[in-house]
Amino acid sequence: DDLLVVYQADKQANYQFWAATKNDEGSAWKEFISVIEMHGNCPLFHYGNFENKAILKLGERYGTPTKTIIERLLNVNTYI
Repeated sequence: DDLLVVYQADKQANYQFWAATKNDEGSAWKEFISVIEMHGNCPLFHYGNFENKAILKLGERYGTPTKTIIERLLNVNTYI
């Protein structure tokens, strides 16, 4: 499962994006885009390089601009 956790003030929201089949991938991607757009320019913390590569690949596959998403990514490993 891919998990996105959003913290705002004193509340937390958890979102999961999972494509069990290739046919589910597009709807999971659209759902991910919808959720991160709801949170403006909040940083997207992640570990490693997978997320960056996956976002670029899925953006290309589904015709989604990814420049602003990539700019929001913060790889936690670079701070450890």
